[in-house]
Amino acid sequence: MLNNLNILFMILTFSSSILAISSSSWLGAWMGLELNMLSFVPLMIEQKNSSTNEFALKYFLVQALASSLFIMLCVTNTFLFFSFSIFNSQIFNFLVIPLMIKLGAAPFQTWFIMLMNSLNWWKALLLATWQKIAPLFILTYLNLSSMMITMMMLISLFTGSLAGFSQTTFQKIFAFSSVTHLGWFFSAMMISKHLLIFYFSLYMFMNTILFMVMFMMNTFYFNQNLTLNSNPSLTMGILSLSGLPPFWGFIPKWMVMQHMIFSNQLFLTLILITSALINLIFYIRLIINYSLLSTLTMKWLSPDFSLIPSTIMINLMFMMTVLSLVLFNFMLF
Repeated sequence: MLNNLNILFMILTFSSSILAISSSSWLGAWMGLELNMLSFVPLMIEQKNSSTNEFALKYFLVQALASSLFIMLCVTNTFLFFSFSIFNSQIFNFLVIPLMIKLGAAPFQTWFIMLMNSLNWWKALLLATWQKIAPLFILTYLNLSSMMITMMMLISLFTGSLAGFSQTTFQKIFAFSSVTHLGWFFSAMMISKHLLIFYFSLYMFMNTILFMVMFMMNTFYFNQNLTLNSNPSLTMGILSLSGLPPFWGFIPKWMVMQHMIFSNQLFLTLILITSALINLIFYIRLIINYSLLSTLTMKWLSPDFSLIPSTIMINLMFMMTVLSLVLFNFMLF
């Protein structure tokens, strides 16, 4: 439940991310990352849930380790090359490590998966979306070689895709899906920052809709009692996140693959397609599981007002699909 203190911490969380990505020096970026961490930890703490508090401490320790490594590398760069500029550094490749830890990207995804499985849906949404903005866009400032970005992309793609098969909770599946999408973000980063922003914006909105549905249904496991009223919006949200055409999650993936084909990067395009198909398999398996386990009760004679939230979600997803198609055509021509 939101109170005045939580609202303050949420404002600090949002503003600190903006500070980190808008800074022109490493010191300002580090301060933004630190404020972001310190303002998000109180949001995770719940007085009546000791396990959540334990995970909040683990989150703090992981983020503090990454921040310490980040500032140590920045200070080293300053002493060796006399530059505080975020655009002028000789240690770009080393700075990738603390930023990858903060992102929860493979092979540093263990803490992220653990936290996603322990938080409620609203906090998990913040962790999977907003908390990735600052480290992800700081990565775009680094003059990384295409080989480095390709390695980051491949590790995240295959780790997220293959590890998602053995999961039995929605939260862990969405967590590994986030790791896989990081691979797509890295591939979009190779093309242009505008494509990365477009992709990440759609990803945030897809997750917001999907996590809202899961929150309203209070669902965490496949074998929980799901009703027919909740299935359409949940199904559309999952298929959108999987990138299945014609749902709007397909649009940014298609744009990434199209640019890679135009750049004659056919092997990377094939890897992206393979990863997308692997993800699609366990998403469809997820849909089949909860569809077969759901109890269907039809009430023909009495109005069912529980359909209203689901209907709003479906209409909102449809509107965003149409809007994405329009934006897609506009960006092509």
